Amino acid sequence: LKKETESLILPAQEQAIRTNTIKAKIEKSSDDAKCRFCKEADETVDHILSCCKKIVQTDYKLRHNSVAQMIHWNLCKNYNIKTATNWWEHKPEKVTENQMVKILRDFCIQTD
Repeated sequence: LKKETESLILPAQEQAIRTNTIKAKIEKSSDDAKCRFCKEADETVDHILSCCKKIVQTDYKLRHNSVAQMIHWNLCKNYNIKTATNWWEHKPEKVTENQMVKILRDFCIQTD
């Protein structure tokens, strides 16, 4: 990892990034602990990474799709389906199949 990346990841793991909640409740340098994006919940690392309604359809979806793309690429490689050399160059189809496997992507599945 680059030093800059590591210096951001480690405080995030320890919940020590200077969020509005940290500024308001620990440092007492602000009165407002609310999220700067949605203005609804307290701004914590957890809220920013997984709960904020303002970024759910943008950043979260992009992160989700990147992970799904890597998984799809690995499945294609494991089942000898022709694919790009690198996962980030891979362009998954909605349905990918060969004689051994059928891989579906971006389908709604009822789970109840």
